[in-house]
Amino acid sequence: MTALCRETGISPSALSNYRAGRIKRLSVDKLSKTSGYFGATTGSLLGKICIGPGCSG
Repeated sequence: MTALCRETGISPSALSNYRAGRIKRLSVDKLSKTSGYFGATTGSLLGKICIGPGCSG
């Protein structure tokens, strides 16, 4: 989690609050950096894109 916070600029407390549902939105910049960190698309992080087995389409 420390590397994620360092590379995205999201504070550990903000990440904790986001994971707990107390923060509902990330800035576009932080969402983009987070998706880059995980090697994922922003859409997949937002649950807009289904990837892998079990996806219909």
